[in-house]
Order: sequence, then structure tokens, then C-alpha cells
Amino acid sequence: RVKVWRKNLPKDVDVVVTGVPIVEYTYHRLSLGETSTLLPFASLIIVILLWWLYRWFWAMAVPIIVVHIALIWSMGLMQATREPINLLNNVMPVIILVVGIADAVHYIARYLQEYRRLGDKREAIAITMKSMGWACFLTSATTAVGFGSLLFATIPTIRSFGLYVSLSVLIAYVLSLILIPIFLSVIPPPSERALNVYTGGFLDRFMRWVARATLSRPKYMLWVMCFFILFGLFGVVGTPVGGF
Repeated sequence: RVKVWRKNLPKDVDVVVTGVPIVEYTYHRLSLGETSTLLPFASLIIVILLWWLYRWFWAMAVPIIVVHIALIWSMGLMQATREPINLLNNVMPVIILVVGIADAVHYIARYLQEYRRLGDKREAIAITMKSMGWACFLTSATTAVGFGSLLFATIPTIRSFGLYVSLSVLIAYVLSLILIPIFLSVIPPPSERALNVYTGGFLDRFMRWVARATLSRPKYMLWVMCFFILFGLFGVVGTPVGGF
């Protein structure tokens, strides 16, 4: 209809459609476009990083599979409760991907250490889940509580965002706790290259240097941290507040 109006108007007159429905439609379309771009890009970066760290296919595949299952569950929860995608919660898939991958990486890293020490896959899985399950629960719970604090916000969109992100973090934890030992029990054991990936590499040397520097010069390291804290405080004070 707008195109028909434009044809009947003089050349120097144009028709612009505006209003709340147009703004909401535009935001919705942009949100879906951002999500469809950011999520594959973030997944690709994580895959490359996991492969560089472990050099073992399953150490890369298992965390990605588990966290994407959690992502499907979380988005399905939003659909089941009729929660629409808006400008705020369209970044939720990337947040779930980044937060959820952490638990899976902790499990895989500990499993490699235990399998290298014990040589028995079943026992390594049991010790990994027993030692890391509670620690990962605490990290996931504190993250969920942090996002859950947004429930006290006065803006409904922010409250909804905090609710669904906190639930999604807990979903990712539960799925990691259930699925990772299942996957580890059916996949082949790690190769010798994967077991020795930490030994003698750049990360191993860097972590050893940090440990030596911290233990040998604790006061010096505290002064360095204080300097960066003051530097950050100056940045916080000078941060401009933007608007629309």
C-alpha cells in the first residue's frame, strides 16, 4: 500500500511508516538477525579454542554437543511459556553458550588428568564427576543467583531476562552432570597426545611461571594488582553514560 501511495505522490514527497508496531517489528527482525550471526560465530570460536587446547576431537565435540542441547532446552522453555524474543533476551543463546561450556570444559580437563593418572576410564569418570560435580554446582548456582537478582528490577523485560537466563544456567549444569559421563563412557579413551597436551606446552610453562612469581614475590604481585585496580577505578569514573 505504501508503494502505491509513493507512485501517486510528487517526486519530492515521500511516505515514512512509523509508530510502536513498526519499531517493535524492526527490533524483532534485527534481534533474530543478530542471534543467527553471533551464535554460529561464538560456537566456531569455542570449537577452535577447544581443539587448540586439547588436540582431541571428543574434548571438543562433547562440550559443544552438551551445551547446544542445553541451548535447545532453554529456548524451548521460552517457547513453552510464550516468552517472545526481544532486544534484551536475544543475546541469551550466546550467554548460555559461554556460561554452559565452562562446566563441560572443567569435567573434560579433570577427566584427562584422572585417566592419565589411573589408566582406567570408568574409575576416571567416577572420580571426575564426584570431585567436580559439587564445584561446578557452586559456580552455576552463583551465576544463576546473580542473574536471578534481576528479578527485583522494575522493568518487566529485565525481570524476564534474569529469570530465563538463571534457569538456563541451571539447565546447562544438570545436562552436563548427566550427559558428560554418558558420553565419556561410550567414546574411545583419550590418546597419548591428548593426555600430554599440558606437559611442556606454552600454557604449562606460563602457569608455572605465574605460580613461581606469585609464590616468590607475593607483595610485589599485590602491588601490581592494586595498580590495575586503581587504573580500573579511573576508567569507571570516566565512563560516559550513553542514551538513545
